[in-house]
Amino acid sequence: MERLLYGIGACGEVKLAFERKTCKKVAIKIISKRKFAIGSARETDPALNVETEIEILKKLNHPCIIKIKNFFDAEDYYIVLELMEGGELFDKVVGNKRLKEATCKLYFYQMLLAVQYLHENGIIHRDLKPENVLLSS
Repeated sequence: MERLLYGIGACGEVKLAFERKTCKKVAIKIISKRKFAIGSARETDPALNVETEIEILKKLNHPCIIKIKNFFDAEDYYIVLELMEGGELFDKVVGNKRLKEATCKLYFYQMLLAVQYLHENGIIHRDLKPENVLLSS
């Protein structure tokens, strides 16, 4: 896969990649294992937590929740995700200064559907904010 930097977050970076066989765009989230060192204040058993979380997320199937396509455990964690080309909701709000009421209602409704689905499956998001809401277009 060819990879281009797409974004940087608290736990690592996201790169734009292209599947060799299909030429489809995907996102690869690279989580630095160094940031989750065993015994750190952040995590007690980082490998177990990340891998368990990935296994749970791979089972989710909802149109308002990003799909995990694959997961690799190497020198860092590599999570292959469907690409959300619309970027973050935060950037859209900051860039436009204001959004139309109908657009806000649609985004909020979709977030509610996603959170409802997560709660029905015993999952709590714990970090819901505009920077973590990705838009498809």
